[in-house]
Amino acid sequence: LVAQAVVWKRGEHFGLAVPFLLMGVSSAVLAVALWTLDEPERTTEEKRRPAAPLKALRLVRGEANGFCGTLGLIIVGVVAGVTQLLVPLQLHDAGLSASATGIFFAVGAVAYILVSATIVRLGSGAITPRVSAFACLLLAVALLLAALHGGAIALIGALVLSAAGRGAVNTIS
Repeated sequence: LVAQAVVWKRGEHFGLAVPFLLMGVSSAVLAVALWTLDEPERTTEEKRRPAAPLKALRLVRGEANGFCGTLGLIIVGVVAGVTQLLVPLQLHDAGLSASATGIFFAVGAVAYILVSATIVRLGSGAITPRVSAFACLLLAVALLLAALHGGAIALIGALVLSAAGRGAVNTIS
């Protein structure tokens, strides 16, 4: 909620493309950071069960993979706020009805679910820093598309692509 308020106020002041641009660049930087990481070694015990929440937080501190995963969740949270707040406003300004906007959000929800289900089906062995990097790159492309083009088609593409990217990052992280 705080991210939405900040995005709204900064968007009014600097233009509505700026939040998309900032989040797109942030996602691209995270994608590069993830691409450079080595895949962590996993023990049989780690594959079977997740760590308790407090233990997981201690493990993330000073661990690049955990830090990037946490950063990914933060970026995805802000991206969700940006897309859910600004895309409907911009689509309305472009002349789309609330019904049409709702349909495109539903398509985005389906993309989110399909990507998430695919990742779950592939299992933890398929989740690597490079897969995470690709998901962040998808987010970056979606958001930069909206920032640099800004038309209704670009916004709809950004909405659906960012939902797929968010589904991947949320499921992986």
